[in-house]
Amino acid sequence: LLAYSSLGTLYSQHNDNSKALEHFYKGLEIAKSSKNENYIARLYFNLGNFYLNTKDTIKLREYYCKADKIYKKNESEMDLAHIYIQTQKLDQSISLLLSAREKWSQLNDVNGMAEAALSLGDSYTLLGKNEDAEKEKIAEKSNYSNEVNEKIRSVEELEVYQNEGLVESTVNDRTVLKDTSINPDLIDEK
Repeated sequence: LLAYSSLGTLYSQHNDNSKALEHFYKGLEIAKSSKNENYIARLYFNLGNFYLNTKDTIKLREYYCKADKIYKKNESEMDLAHIYIQTQKLDQSISLLLSAREKWSQLNDVNGMAEAALSLGDSYTLLGKNEDAEKEKIAEKSNYSNEVNEKIRSVEELEVYQNEGLVESTVNDRTVLKDTSINPDLIDEK
């Protein structure tokens, strides 16, 4: 089973898609006949990765969902976290990986802790890339200065400010966003 999965992955990496699929599906057929859910889920996951690389989003979802269902049923945190990494659900992957790392630590399993730590590193790296991409989108859509844009956490937040008509201004030597309908010189009566 592992040989078919590994060969499928190798053929996929060398862009021999027909041989990759042949090996993935042969491995899946054997896994299903042996009723080994771990191998079935692993092959579904590898097929999801294959379809991710070929940009077939329909089949990608189909196979990731099948793997996800088995991993959830079997409470396989590490494998489920890998699906979340591939589908950019990074907060969920981080949560699962932290939990898995803690369990491995309690069992004194150095290999498990190392795998969790590596996957956490991947998740945090991708999360950083997503934050960078979000900052780029903010900069593209914003009329505010870089100083203000650095404080804005999402495009949605930016849109709220822009839709409310907030303008950049300086108040007491601080850069702020303010509502132009408010008169800053108006003093409340006491």
